[in-house]
Amino acid sequence: MRVVVVTGGSSGIGLAAATALARNGDEVVLLGSHPGRLAKAVEQVTDAAGGVAPASFRADFAHLDEVRAVGDKLVAAYPRIDVLVNNAGGLAPYPGAATADGYDRTMQVNHLAGFLLANLLRPNLAGGRLITTASLAEVWGWLDPERPAPPGGRYRSRWLAYGASKQANILFTVEAARRWAPEVTPTCFFPGLVRSRFVRRSPLFALGSLIPVLVASPKRGADTLVWLADPATRARPGAYYFLRREFAATPRATNPDRARLLWEASAAAVLRLG
Repeated sequence: MRVVVVTGGSSGIGLAAATALARNGDEVVLLGSHPGRLAKAVEQVTDAAGGVAPASFRADFAHLDEVRAVGDKLVAAYPRIDVLVNNAGGLAPYPGAATADGYDRTMQVNHLAGFLLANLLRPNLAGGRLITTASLAEVWGWLDPERPAPPGGRYRSRWLAYGASKQANILFTVEAARRWAPEVTPTCFFPGLVRSRFVRRSPLFALGSLIPVLVASPKRGADTLVWLADPATRARPGAYYFLRREFAATPRATNPDRARLLWEASAAAVLRLG
C-alpha cells in the first residue's frame, strides 16, 4: 500500500484528492490547520477507504516551527512516503499579513512552508513523487527570486502576493527536478478555478466565466493531481500540467536561473543550516 501525504487535505482540492486516493487503496495521511475541518475530513476519507481511518496531523503553515514539528513526526512514522501532495495554500488579508516568522503570510503558507516540508521529507521520498498545486495566477506574479518573502507583508496587494507565490510553486518544481530527479519526480499542476468564495474574489474568475473549461468543482480540480500521483502516469520531472496535459507557464516561472536563486533564498529563509 502506498503512503500519500496530502497537505491542505481538510477541504477543497486536497480533500477531494485524498478521498479519491483513499478509494483507490492508498494510505492517505491528512495535514490541515483547522481542527474541526480536519476531523470532518477524516470522516469523509474513512468512508472512502471502507472504514479505515486515515492518520491526520494538525499544522499551521503560518508557523514554521509547526511545519518542522509535523515534518519530524512524518519522518518517524513513515520511513517511505510514495507521494507528497504539496497543496496547502491561502490568501492572506492585507495589510498586516506578516507571519510570526516575519515573512509575508501568503508567500510563507503557499511556498516557504511547503518548500520546508518537502526538504524535511526528502530522504523518505526516494522513489516517490512530489506534486505541487500551482495556478494560472502565476501570470501576474512579480516575484524577486532572491527575496521571495519580504517581511511585514510588503506586497502591494493580496493578489500580487498570491500570484508571486504561485510563480514560486512552479519555480520550486523546476529546481526540485534539477536537484532530485530521477530519484524523486517533482511536478506541479493548475487545477482550474475551483468554485469557492476564494475564487469568486479572484481576478481570474471573470476570465473563467468566459472560458468555462477553466472553472471546476473540487473533484474535477483534483483529477490531474490524482492522475499525477498514479505510478502508471509517466510524468515529466519539472513539468506543469492542466487537464492531464503539459501546460505552458510564463518564462518567469520556468527560468532555471530564477529557479536556482529562489531555491537558495528559500533555503536561507527556512532551513536551519549549520
